[in-house]
Amino acid sequence: MDITKKIGIGITMIVPAFVIGGLLWSWFHSWTVVWLFELVIVGVYISIITGRLGPVVKDAAARARTDFCCFGKKKETAK
Repeated sequence: MDITKKIGIGITMIVPAFVIGGLLWSWFHSWTVVWLFELVIVGVYISIITGRLGPVVKDAAARARTDFCCFGKKKETAK
């Protein structure tokens, strides 16, 4: 991935970091919660630019397609 794309992704991720960080501050009034969320955002950013997030998302989507219980449908239980 070229450097301009990495910088663009980083700049784009600043918006949810500020907005959700402010929302968490208004709910909890705790800097600890805000900083933990910011660390999660940094982790997601690093996993995006290193290419580690793609396989995780593909695996989760494949499991969601085969397991319908996450869409509100109940599995038939064998009695």
